[in-house]
Amino acid sequence: MRRLISILAIFVAVHDSIGQEREFPAHNCAITPPPNWQTVTNFLSQPGVVAVFGNRQRTRLVFVAFDNRHKPPRHLDERFISQFERESEDAGKEKRLWGRFIEVDGIKSYERLGYATLRGKRTSTLTRAVPTTTGFYIVNGMRLDGDASEANEIVECVESFRFIKPPPPVAKSRSVDSAPYRISNLIGRLTVLVLFLIVVVAIVKRVSSRKNQGA
Repeated sequence: MRRLISILAIFVAVHDSIGQEREFPAHNCAITPPPNWQTVTNFLSQPGVVAVFGNRQRTRLVFVAFDNRHKPPRHLDERFISQFERESEDAGKEKRLWGRFIEVDGIKSYERLGYATLRGKRTSTLTRAVPTTTGFYIVNGMRLDGDASEANEIVECVESFRFIKPPPPVAKSRSVDSAPYRISNLIGRLTVLVLFLIVVVAIVKRVSSRKNQGA
């Protein structure tokens, strides 16, 4: 039992975050996690993951990802979004509640509110997809205890995402045929990974509680 607790504790390792802006020069971006949130380090080796932050209860999280395998189109349009949402629905990862075009650092981007379900847990997701000449940046806020768009700390964290230096403009012509699939697949994969982390944390707490009771 002690070995199990030790293994799971290592898996869910975290570092304290003090609510200050965190810069990621290798990815030319920065974001400000909420005060008292923690940096979750275990997923940093996963392809595309830049950072993951969460509250102590693991009911609210935000992750930043970057997809550079497929370059985005010059402008996001209804065709791209329609294909993106269709791929997400077909994959069964996330269902949209609403979506809209926004600007992030002067770049036309896409924001959506949706939900995903894993092992019976419904998770609200607030996602921003930001296209640049090198690829898509994805900022995803997740909430297990309500609507992510109604949690100020999640919204403020997602909105705090910025570029350290203005990225070069996107090329004039790009094929978008495979990009929506790649983006939706990356979001879905990371959502499942982060939700799995939440399940592991719950197991650790339960096992630790039973151990303390038996002591």
